[in-house]
Amino acid sequence: MRSLKLLLLPLLLALLAGMIPPAAAAQSPTQPDYACADEIFDRIYGRLNGRKAASDETARADSVEQVLAWADGVEPGSVRRIGNDLTWRTQDGVACRFSSYLDSLASGMSPAPAEEPARKSAVPEALDVCLFAPYYGLDDAFEGPGGIYDSWGETLAHFTGGQYHRYERSEATIDAIADAVESCAVVLIDSHGDRDPEGVSSFICLQSGRGLTARDYAVDPETGASHTYYVRYSDEMYFFEVDGTVIADHMDKPAAGGLFWSGTCYGMATDGLCAPLLDKGAGAVYGYSKDVTFGGDSCWMVTFMDELTKGGTVARAASEMKRAWGAWDCSPQICAYNNWSSGLISHTAADAKRRGEAFPVVVSAEDPFPADPDAVQTVRSDWRLPRQDFILHFELPDGVKCPDIRGFVFYSGRLPTPAGKPRSQEHSFSFAGWSLEPFPDALQIPVTLFRPGETFRFGYSDPDPLSFGDSSATLFGVYSYPEDGKTWYTTQVPDGEYDPYDPSAMFSDMAFGTWYYQDVRDSVAMGLIKGYNDGTFRPDASIRRSEVVTILHRAAGSPAAQGRADFPDVPSGCFYEQALAWATENGIVLGYNDGRFHPDAPVSRAQLAALFCRFAGAGGADPSSLDPFPDRAAVPGWAEAPLAWAVEQELIKGTRVDGRLYLQPTGQATRAQFVTIMQRYLSTATKEETQ
Repeated sequence: MRSLKLLLLPLLLALLAGMIPPAAAAQSPTQPDYACADEIFDRIYGRLNGRKAASDETARADSVEQVLAWADGVEPGSVRRIGNDLTWRTQDGVACRFSSYLDSLASGMSPAPAEEPARKSAVPEALDVCLFAPYYGLDDAFEGPGGIYDSWGETLAHFTGGQYHRYERSEATIDAIADAVESCAVVLIDSHGDRDPEGVSSFICLQSGRGLTARDYAVDPETGASHTYYVRYSDEMYFFEVDGTVIADHMDKPAAGGLFWSGTCYGMATDGLCAPLLDKGAGAVYGYSKDVTFGGDSCWMVTFMDELTKGGTVARAASEMKRAWGAWDCSPQICAYNNWSSGLISHTAADAKRRGEAFPVVVSAEDPFPADPDAVQTVRSDWRLPRQDFILHFELPDGVKCPDIRGFVFYSGRLPTPAGKPRSQEHSFSFAGWSLEPFPDALQIPVTLFRPGETFRFGYSDPDPLSFGDSSATLFGVYSYPEDGKTWYTTQVPDGEYDPYDPSAMFSDMAFGTWYYQDVRDSVAMGLIKGYNDGTFRPDASIRRSEVVTILHRAAGSPAAQGRADFPDVPSGCFYEQALAWATENGIVLGYNDGRFHPDAPVSRAQLAALFCRFAGAGGADPSSLDPFPDRAAVPGWAEAPLAWAVEQELIKGTRVDGRLYLQPTGQATRAQFVTIMQRYLSTATKEETQ
């Protein structure tokens, strides 16, 4: 990353904070021998730091090339030069790299302390978050513990319900990164990065070479380059560049499908970092096309991660961060926030590309590596942060329902009011509130009572009793009832008797004790209604013409029809075909003036009265019986006689509004209203015959 104070310096200025020579660290049997590489670097710096050392970058690169031409230990034919950047291989198989320009920035940098002994790290798990920070304590440009990366690592782990692991300096090994990609929800890389001069691959930089093998340094036959480079500056400044292939090669199993956030420079200059990780099963990889400022990365990260914790997708997070901060580094928003000079601002994407600014890039199953990473990208990834599930369960008596509430860490909501009434006939029970504990009959509530509307929270461990820290919790419904002139409370309402036709048990949206409950129950018992395939009854939905003829046909005993209903909008084989043919033959359904039936059209209350009147074979009644209703004038002329008949038969009694009964003839009849009218129509004898 570029420092805020030294924006014009390249990404690896801070790298030069130094590292101890690998030869000084304990070597494992599988680790390459860097002695030959160090001897070659000693020769290079002996030449570059001599009395006649050249200060011109090209001249210094020429000097290095001359040293490599005759130095012992250089594999013949392995030297490659692109501009002022040189790579070569030692006869021991270590791929090395020298950049004249980066080397010129090393003056005055302090060496790093000795590499720490290896320590056994915790094995990360599926919901864990891992941060790899090789330069904490080595490069002052990185914020270190308590900084933005450290803070977001802890925050993300809190949302997932997992553990947070920070790997610093020599703990940030290639094997630790591979383990994290295999297992973690999120892997954060807070390091320097680079790309090779030929644009073959992109690298993240590690302080430690522990775990790297000769295989990692091998030449890729397809590109002629290596996936790992050993880089040294001066006498005591070392680091190791590794790309996605090396990480993938050190993995023992597929990735956990997590997010790999590479807050490094050049991580997305090529697909060398992201492609191998996606092939191994990573969910999404984030990085930058060029060297990125610390200020730009911080601004983008805050908005991106905040959106993920709210349940947003990577696509939404990327969109929101660009909306807030712009789509390239040194945008007007980023410069203004960091109080940078106006001369640094890139006002357009074209300006940013011309000036070599970094563009954020996401690669996922939905986002292939872009043909031009130095451009504004529209991200489509649907990856979401796996957050810890929380469930609040409500324990209630028979006849009362309240669905579980599901949420995540930091989720908050309000306590609901349960639907329905207890089925028990022992008392008249009334809902009083919620309790964290069950209790038997009591004259006074022995525990704290929580009322509907009170706020509860998930994922908190504070003393508030409605802040649930565990992944599941139960609240018990408290009911009051009168007895002996006193009010009693209990969570243990006696169970009611079993009813095989109980609609509250059959339909997910049917509560016990509603005004239409008994009529629905009787209709179910008589086989007149069956509900929908999704297990609902939908009592408040408008009843359709096709449903009315079907239920009337069942009420008539499902008689066979002589022919077929001749309506152009009635498909052959539909569920109401036979019912409609019967209703048409018996003059119950007449159709519309356009010759169609309109099966999905809602039925008004006036139309419902007409249908029942024809179903009963009645001729109607004197419309004067409608006069007491305030909305008498709203009754259509064709509906006066059948509606008067329905009123006289007490099928339609009116809807009470402000203490008065209204006909509401043009209002759409609901399924609950239709079933109630049906049960009013069916006399006891008719019910028995129908059964």
